Amino acid sequence: MTRIRTWLERLADRIHGPGDDLARTAGLTVERLPGGRRRISDPRVTAWLNQRRQRLAETGEPSRRAA
Repeated sequence: MTRIRTWLERLADRIHGPGDDLARTAGLTVERLPGGRRRISDPRVTAWLNQRRQRLAETGEPSRRAA
């Protein structure tokens, strides 16, 4: 990595650090991406989507049901 890129990533870590800590405290997942960017996600979303997928498989898509 170049010195400039290393410096920019350290700067991004310093700027985003407090927000990352708050997100982790709230139970969210923080993923560091190239270029100093962050991806913050909620691990419960996967479980929620699986439950919704299962419910739709059992009952059918509401928009496709006959009125």
